[in-house]
Amino acid sequence: MNLYFVIPCYNEEIRFAFTKFRSLILSNQEVTFIFVDDGSTDKTKEMLKKFIKDLVNAKLISSTKNLGKANAIRLGFQYIENSIKESELKSSFFAWTDADDQISFEDIQQMIKVCIKTTRKPHSLIYFATRNKMENHDFLRRIGSNVISRVLRSDNVIGMPSDTQCGLKAFQVSEVFAKSMIDRFETRWFIEWELLIRFYESHKKDAQMLPIIVELPLSKISRSIDSHISFRSYVSILKEVLYIRKKLKYL
Repeated sequence: MNLYFVIPCYNEEIRFAFTKFRSLILSNQEVTFIFVDDGSTDKTKEMLKKFIKDLVNAKLISSTKNLGKANAIRLGFQYIENSIKESELKSSFFAWTDADDQISFEDIQQMIKVCIKTTRKPHSLIYFATRNKMENHDFLRRIGSNVISRVLRSDNVIGMPSDTQCGLKAFQVSEVFAKSMIDRFETRWFIEWELLIRFYESHKKDAQMLPIIVELPLSKISRSIDSHISFRSYVSILKEVLYIRKKLKYL
């Protein structure tokens, strides 16, 4: 299977994992890496231009305004969709991860290997990296992630795993997936939930066509430099959680 990897970047000038991504890109020449500058207000865009200059399988696209993680990922998919043949797209995986160093080179490399070795299925296949209980994962983030997962999973009819907020996922590209990426996402943080809701709305009358979700536990996770979330962001996240829960109730 072909693999396209999107890395959304917003004000990552300090946190960007240079060493990790350079190693990944050079080690996986068959994979295309697309960095999306999501309207950064620092020097992220200039930094990324220099970073990919000699990397033939890395691309950079930019948004003039901050779209949020979900729609930055969507922008990356639209770029891919417009750049390759439809037949090539439908034999591909579309993955994304965060720009910092929280998820290790080894775990992303494992995701890449799994995707490339996967044979095409008639249904949609989704790989979710999961953190489970990791001692070095930030305590407050772990508590917040657990609360979000419990609240949403209380109305979970779409088979989401226990950890939905880990920043490493891969979706097998299908007709339904492509259609699910057409409209902009209403949330900034919960693209995987919105995608699965759209999948379910398309296939709820044919359960056999619903996607299969496979969990891939991470081996480790690190704390990122300056990875705190502001109070304003927490308020925004809460509103989005309530939005997703409302959508789930109507499935």
